[in-house]
Amino acid sequence: DTYDGSGRTPHLNQHQSGLWSIDWCLTGDTEVETVYGGAKKIRDITVGEHVWSWKNGRCVVGTVTMHGQTRPARCATVVLDNGERFTATMNHKMLLRDGTRIRVDHLEAGMSLAAFRRTTDAYGYEVVYSSSAFEYTKTHRAIGELVHGALPEGWHTHHVDGDKRNNHPDNLLYVTPMEHAALTPRTERQRGASSENARVMLEGRRSYVGESNPNYGKLRGEDRPCLHCDTVFYAARAALNRGGGKFCSRECYYAAQRGRTNHKVVAILESGILPVWNMTVEGEHNYALACGVFSGNSQIEP
Repeated sequence: DTYDGSGRTPHLNQHQSGLWSIDWCLTGDTEVETVYGGAKKIRDITVGEHVWSWKNGRCVVGTVTMHGQTRPARCATVVLDNGERFTATMNHKMLLRDGTRIRVDHLEAGMSLAAFRRTTDAYGYEVVYSSSAFEYTKTHRAIGELVHGALPEGWHTHHVDGDKRNNHPDNLLYVTPMEHAALTPRTERQRGASSENARVMLEGRRSYVGESNPNYGKLRGEDRPCLHCDTVFYAARAALNRGGGKFCSRECYYAAQRGRTNHKVVAILESGILPVWNMTVEGEHNYALACGVFSGNSQIEP
């Protein structure tokens, strides 16, 4: 009754009577990215929870439909170039950057896995993305649509308690722009700062004609090589002043971003026989791990 390494002999799941597993999964301390609860160890996940999934390079919401612990199995630890790692059974499948799936024991150093990023935008809202930062998903929008349905055109999603990072369904409300403005008035401090800024700007006004313009004679850009393809191109001064002018085209920028945001495998290390947990997510049949990559579903079948 010991694991033979093949991963194909079905056995009864210890925690859900009537379920048979033909594919093992991840060790219990592996953290899964839930949608509004943050990272959570896979052994503590419950059926019905919402987690982040991957779909055509974007992050979408998935629902856990099955979960449980199986018997110990032979595992490997995958080390990533972002310093993170995860431990899974040899036959467990992970998502590559293009969405294809590959077994852990078939991974090789240098392979790029589909990446998961959770960050905050310039307005304080949480966003998640995978292939490119320009293909992001706003967490509150995704949860709002999951709970309340599609957002009516022109409406806003309001955070009831004013905390833009609190994306629990009970804290999200669909409102019109006028209602949103009334529910989120500016504070006295904000109004005072706006008035002071306006006063300073008016006092500092001067002519921008000729040499009075601080940019007079300084607007010439420069020729420089693209950081992605090495093609020499003309970078406008305005772009250089903003810290841009690094890529010759949007295509090269996106390609460079994809290379940066998808984690590469550094090493695969044998980890011995370890207890593992299974999890099934409906929808895209994959889920994000806190280490920054996407795991394929375990094969849990009745």
